[in-house]
Amino acid sequence: MKKTAIIIGIIFALILTIAFVAPYFFKDKIITILKAEVNKQSKTKIDFNEDIGLSVFKDFPRFSLTISDLIVHAPTGFASDTLVASKEIQLSLDIMSVIDGKKIQIHKIILDQPVVNLHINKEGKTNWDIFVSDNKQEETKEEKLFAINLEKLEIIEGNISFKDEVADFSTKLKNYNHSLEGDFTQDVFDIKNEVEIEKLSFKKGLISYLNEANIKANAAMNIDLKNKKYTFLKNEFSINGLLLAFEGMINQKNEDINLDISLNSPESKFKSFISLIPALYTKDFEDIKADGTVSFSGKAKGTYSEKTIPTFSFIAKAKNAWFQYPKLPNKVDQINFDLAVSNQDGKKENTEVRLTNFTATMGKNKTSGELTIKESLAENPYINTKMKLDLKLEELKNYLPMQGNEIAGALQADIKADGRMANVKSAAYEKINASGYLNAQNMKIKSDQLTVPLYLNQVKLQLTPNFAQMPLCVGKIGNNDFNASGKLYNLFSYVFSGKTLKAELNTSSNYLDINQLMNLTPTSIVKNDSNSEKIQQKPKSNEPLFPDKIDFELKSNAKKVKYDKLELNNVKAAVQIAEQKAFIKKLDFDIWKGSVAMKGVLDAKNSQNPVLTYTIQAKTISIMNTIKNFEWLQKYIPILDKGLVGDFTTDLTMKTKLDNDFKPDLKTLNLDGIFDIAHVQLSKFTTLKSIQNQLNVNEGNNDTTTLKNLLLNLSIKDGNLQVKPMNFKLGDVPINLGGTTGLDSKVNYVGKIELPTKLLKGNQSVVNNLTANTPFKSLKIDETDKLDLALSIGGTVTNPQLKLNLKDIGKSLKDKATDAVKAELEIQKNKVVKQAEDKVNQEVNKQTEKLNEEINKQTEKVKEKVGEQIMKGLFGN
Repeated sequence: MKKTAIIIGIIFALILTIAFVAPYFFKDKIITILKAEVNKQSKTKIDFNEDIGLSVFKDFPRFSLTISDLIVHAPTGFASDTLVASKEIQLSLDIMSVIDGKKIQIHKIILDQPVVNLHINKEGKTNWDIFVSDNKQEETKEEKLFAINLEKLEIIEGNISFKDEVADFSTKLKNYNHSLEGDFTQDVFDIKNEVEIEKLSFKKGLISYLNEANIKANAAMNIDLKNKKYTFLKNEFSINGLLLAFEGMINQKNEDINLDISLNSPESKFKSFISLIPALYTKDFEDIKADGTVSFSGKAKGTYSEKTIPTFSFIAKAKNAWFQYPKLPNKVDQINFDLAVSNQDGKKENTEVRLTNFTATMGKNKTSGELTIKESLAENPYINTKMKLDLKLEELKNYLPMQGNEIAGALQADIKADGRMANVKSAAYEKINASGYLNAQNMKIKSDQLTVPLYLNQVKLQLTPNFAQMPLCVGKIGNNDFNASGKLYNLFSYVFSGKTLKAELNTSSNYLDINQLMNLTPTSIVKNDSNSEKIQQKPKSNEPLFPDKIDFELKSNAKKVKYDKLELNNVKAAVQIAEQKAFIKKLDFDIWKGSVAMKGVLDAKNSQNPVLTYTIQAKTISIMNTIKNFEWLQKYIPILDKGLVGDFTTDLTMKTKLDNDFKPDLKTLNLDGIFDIAHVQLSKFTTLKSIQNQLNVNEGNNDTTTLKNLLLNLSIKDGNLQVKPMNFKLGDVPINLGGTTGLDSKVNYVGKIELPTKLLKGNQSVVNNLTANTPFKSLKIDETDKLDLALSIGGTVTNPQLKLNLKDIGKSLKDKATDAVKAELEIQKNKVVKQAEDKVNQEVNKQTEKLNEEINKQTEKVKEKVGEQIMKGLFGN
């Protein structure tokens, strides 16, 4: 007994050892086989994390193989380059087949968070055609290294999309969970299916049959693989809470599929049926009260092939049904309708949808309508619809949840339309019979999505085949009143086929607050560290500023318009919005007792950086108000605290990108223009006062500087201002000045000043300061003279640095200077001559003295010799 226990223990320990060691022993082998099989089977690139997990304990007695970060790339030429991506794939492998290594058996596949994009393009090509064909494999005589003997397939939180451009339909599955179990190694076997889809959408052509519907299914089937026959056993299916049961059979023969299926709703309750209506299906749907019966059934029988579809019928009828939302006092009742979708002969073009006798009431509010779609699956279906509304809008809050919205007023509509869809797509609107009207009175709409309420005193809309005419629309939103009329063209093609909506609108207003209109949606309020409220600015949206499918011609007149800090009067505008641009054909207004005329283009294709290009003609516009109200100008011109009196007239062009607040981005600003200033008074303007002080030419009030006839020719390139040399007078002093101002506010201006010396009033010290260290330092002036001075201004806009230097002198002063220099030269010449004469005389005297001394010496010698000779002659030796 003891030996037996020891042997069992040894065997158990050996099994555990093998279980631990085996995965590491076979891991490299499986990776090699997996890579070889992927490269052999696929025509496209497949990536995965090579750190593959392999375990015995996870799915004992089989190997559990885990592959992470799988990506299967789609062939080129499709919208998405990813066919399949999965966070993790778990495969259950037969241990003996792994050990043998010839053909590894796969019994279970689990996909964790897979993303699948299936696509059939207009040419009929599929993006999943990535595998090598069986014929090619037979030619190469290569044996598959993996064999699928499936017993279970599970998908966890998958997201799947399928688009067929040939058949013109698409479907999307979000959070798709699916568990499929069965012995697929047998020819005849039963399977168990459990499916849950959080959101399922299905669209065919222009019609959305399902919009984010919640799906649950618990289905069992018998599968006969040999005869390709699939029989439904016990099946329950729910969609948005509507429980369905179906039974029948599907049998595939060659390329055709035979169907014999029927379905019904076991409950046939109206509440379950209305769950299919997305507008009514909410998170608190379970608490909705409802009553009434719905006869609901469907069947399909026949062959699905290239030429035929099964005959089918789907019928739903409601009579005197009602429903009531929780916490609301009244119910929507007298709901009646007959809905039938059918095909009687198996030709898909003869499929018909018919909704008749639809009515619903909410107190005094009544709605009714009919809809017929003939040949609904054909390329050119025929649509006929009628709708009538008579609503007291303030009563709707008692029947339908408003979700924080308030609405009041009256709305009546009677609309009819019929025609072929091809006429809509080809814009042959004259072949569409559209008629009717929509009238609204005293409407008020208040919403937490709007910062201010909207009032529509009266709205009239008339439908015709070619356009929708709005002869009258009078209303108010916030502080803004408006009166509008116009026409809408291409309304049907815009709604049904996404073509451009054209409009002609004429509006007038007594008052418009553009600031309010640009902030109709509220900003959020957050708490800061001090627990005080702070408005959080709305982030700039990536949504286009103008939709790309509109072409609006807008003409507008407004007596007063508020924009930013500006108040504009007598505004007249003509604007076309098309191609995501606003073409400003005319924008005229009065401001600060002046007038402005603008034209330009706002290009908003790039919503993050729209580009504004325009021309302006302005007359008698206040300089000070312009500087104060356009902050970007203060980069170039300082605000004067004590005021600035004067105005300008200009003709300029400007181009710039706009920032988040629709203000110029100065780094991209380019401007060219001429500013004509007839008269301007500046108080305590530092630079000009410095010139006056240095020249001592102040007159009158020392705090005020007056300029006349100032003509500014300036340009801005990439935000840097350049002023071309201009002439103006500071009092009676002519000045010429030009230069640059940078984005960093640094200034560099140079020029000259013609200073009449009479303005110095005999003040010789001013001239002495200017002529110091020059040849003219002793220059004398009188009132008929003038000085030409060099002027330079550096520093910054708010702290300019001024320098004045003598550049040239006037004509009369030149003559005086010439005489002065000549006199000075004569004096200097005479000094030099005298000095030379004195020096020569001194040298002559010196040499004369030396000569006299030598003569005296020689004379004495001669005298001595002569005396000696005489003495010898007289007396002998």
